Amino acid sequence: MIVFHIAVTAADDYLTRREGHRRAHIERLQGLRAAGILIGGGPTPDGKTADLFYRAPDLDVITRLVEEDPYWKGGVWTKYQPEAFAQFLAGARNGGGPFLLECLTHRLRGHYEGDPERYREALAEEDWQKLDPILRLRRRGLAEGWIDESAAARIEEEAREQVEAAVRFARESPFPPASLSEELVYA
Repeated sequence: MIVFHIAVTAADDYLTRREGHRRAHIERLQGLRAAGILIGGGPTPDGKTADLFYRAPDLDVITRLVEEDPYWKGGVWTKYQPEAFAQFLAGARNGGGPFLLECLTHRLRGHYEGDPERYREALAEEDWQKLDPILRLRRRGLAEGWIDESAAARIEEEAREQVEAAVRFARESPFPPASLSEELVYA
């Protein structure tokens, strides 16, 4: 599946034009979300544009998804521009943004050492190993040949060394002043 970003332009009279189509539009989006096709999105506060993120196998499916929407059929949306994630990624690498990334992951361990992990689903360790994003990336790289065992082991060792260095640095550093906690609270 490819992740697509759809930049939608709305009609000038968006706020009034949408009323006759809004319920059907929302119900359709809820169904697409439940089916795992719609990732998310929504209109800008002024209603002039919207950004939607879909998962689809190709551009033909995206065209159908947009053009079957009640907002498109009712003239609420007047124009749309789909971009596949590869184009989206190129924009991010060139300093464009901001961007929304949805990353569904699974951790092999809890939030902290000693975490009883009562909130986690009861999956066998082997099942978690299949879902771990780092292990999945390693397996894919080995399977597709863009990394070999020795390079994968070297990357893992370098990452472990960086983490250990960061832990050492933290342990050897003085505690920050208590007053700093007042500056770092944004709630």
